[in-house]
Amino acid sequence: MTRREKHGTDIVAEINITPFTDVVLVLLIIFMIATPIIVGSGIKVQVPKALTSKPEEEKFLIVSIDAKEAIYLNDKKITVDDLTKTIQDSTRKGFKVMLKINGDKSIKYRTVIDVIGAARDAGVVRYQLVTERMKSGAAQEVKR
Repeated sequence: MTRREKHGTDIVAEINITPFTDVVLVLLIIFMIATPIIVGSGIKVQVPKALTSKPEEEKFLIVSIDAKEAIYLNDKKITVDDLTKTIQDSTRKGFKVMLKINGDKSIKYRTVIDVIGAARDAGVVRYQLVTERMKSGAAQEVKR
């Protein structure tokens, strides 16, 4: 009888995946919460009317400017003049509008200034320029 058989201990060759499962579940929860905030709803629905419903206090409008400098408001192509009119219509309905500007990195600075100017003419005081986070090494290359 060998020494291992006397004590009844065998070598266990299993991997414990419990910590991995915990990390995956936490990441899943974070993505479930963050995704609707990052990506606006692209589905158009007609919600029912109710007497107890309150209007939104703040409305987010997303302006996108593609590489050809075409301007889009919530996925619909629009001109700068129409942008002012559309935002003014939203502010007349009692909404405070915040503008998110999503511009291609190759566009002219003048185009962004025109969009911000049109938004200010319509009464928008809050806007956000959408960017992506750089890797730490890439930031050093840009500074040079």
